[in-house]
Amino acid sequence: HYILFGENIKIVQNPDKITQINTVFYNNIAEGFARSRQLPWAGWNKLIKYLKNGVTIADLGCGNGRFYGFLSQQNIDFKYDGYDIS
Repeated sequence: HYILFGENIKIVQNPDKITQINTVFYNNIAEGFARSRQLPWAGWNKLIKYLKNGVTIADLGCGNGRFYGFLSQQNIDFKYDGYDIS
């Protein structure tokens, strides 16, 4: 069982239904959510020293792709695949 919080508390037993509810929720708030996430996280700078040229990055839950923007400003060659449900 899964409990989803929001305007109504619901118990959902179907994982596909949870995905559907989550997608609708994020699609409804996507524009404002993306505007609130423009700056890189402080920890990203610490990550750069571990990335080698030619690295492939899979960004799961990439949102507005700001990590790609951050990587593009670094001095590394990379391939980026961003995945997000909304």
